[in-house]
Amino acid sequence: RARLKHLTFRFKSAIEDYDNLIKNARDSYAKSESIYFKGQALWAERDYRDSIVELQKLLKLSPETDWKEAAMFYIGNSYEKLKDFNMAIFYYSKIAQNYTTPAPYKLMRLSIRGSVPAPLGAVQPLK
Repeated sequence: RARLKHLTFRFKSAIEDYDNLIKNARDSYAKSESIYFKGQALWAERDYRDSIVELQKLLKLSPETDWKEAAMFYIGNSYEKLKDFNMAIFYYSKIAQNYTTPAPYKLMRLSIRGSVPAPLGAVQPLK
């Protein structure tokens, strides 16, 4: 039910349902999945700070979760939206070193935009 609400853009109601699922999870996978989707729904609601908190809980609870890469990407993106570019770079860089995601492109875009210095050997803008 929570996922259906989430997919139909009823994020606040989905977040409440995810809280219940987390509280009553039968196993760690179900709990991890619910925490991830709650963090994603909070991000969709533009509640970036709470999204970061939730997704960091997930990474602490299940460091090798199937949702790890996506959670780190949402955390990085949340920091970017909050204009905390150093933390955004930290998370994007972590992902870029280990996974194939849009993270390297986000790093390059931040560098080209001039928001931050070019991180980890990112392509420098042409002068």
